[in-house]
Amino acid sequence: MSHTRMKLFSTVLITVLFTLLSATSEGQSFRKEHKTWKKNYKKTFRIDNSSPLGRVGTWRLKFFKPKSVFKITANLEMIENGPVVSFPTTTGKTMEYQPYAKALFNVYSQPCTLIVYRSAKAINQKAYENYLFVPFRDYTSGDESFGGGRYIDLQVSEIKDNKLVIDFNRAYNPYCAYNPAYSCPVPPAENSLPLEIRAGEKTFNRRGRAAKVQ
Repeated sequence: MSHTRMKLFSTVLITVLFTLLSATSEGQSFRKEHKTWKKNYKKTFRIDNSSPLGRVGTWRLKFFKPKSVFKITANLEMIENGPVVSFPTTTGKTMEYQPYAKALFNVYSQPCTLIVYRSAKAINQKAYENYLFVPFRDYTSGDESFGGGRYIDLQVSEIKDNKLVIDFNRAYNPYCAYNPAYSCPVPPAENSLPLEIRAGEKTFNRRGRAAKVQ
C-alpha cells in the first residue's frame, strides 16, 4: 500500500471512529436524560397530595423503550392572539386553552402537525405564561397507550428561532387514566397523529385499589 493510500485510509478510519464515538456518547446522554426524567416523573406522584396512585403505586407505571427518533425538532407557525377554546373533559366539564403555535415535523418521514396550547389562565396570570401544553392521540391510543390520549408539557422559553424540541418519550398519561373520577381535557381532533407513537407512557393497568380524589 502506497504512503498516499495509507494516509487516506488512516484519515477515513479516524473519521469513522470519531463518528461512532460521538454517536455512542449521544446515545448514552439521551438514555441518561430519559432515565432522569422518568425518575422525576414518578416522584411527582409521591409528593402530590392529589395523586391518583398514592405514594406506592408508581411501580405499576409502564413505558415504551426510549428512542431518539421520537425526540424531534418542530418548526413553529406562531398563532397570534388565538381565540380561547373550550376543551371537553372526561367528566363532562370544560377547560379553556388558547392556541399558541402550530408545530410541523416529520416522524419516520411522515409529515405531522400538532397545535401547541397554553392555559387560558396565562392570559391574565403571569405564573402560567411560560407553560405550554400538547395533548395528542396516535395509532397506539386505546391499545398500547391510554385511549383518552396523552400529554406533553413544554415551555415558551424552550422556543429558539421558531423551533421547539418535542420529546414524545416524555408523553405521559392524564390522571383520569389511573382513576376515572379525575377530570382531564380531551385532545382535539386536529391533534390526532396519523401513525404510531411508540414512545412515552403506556396504558395503565388498573389493578388494585385506586386512590381517592382529593
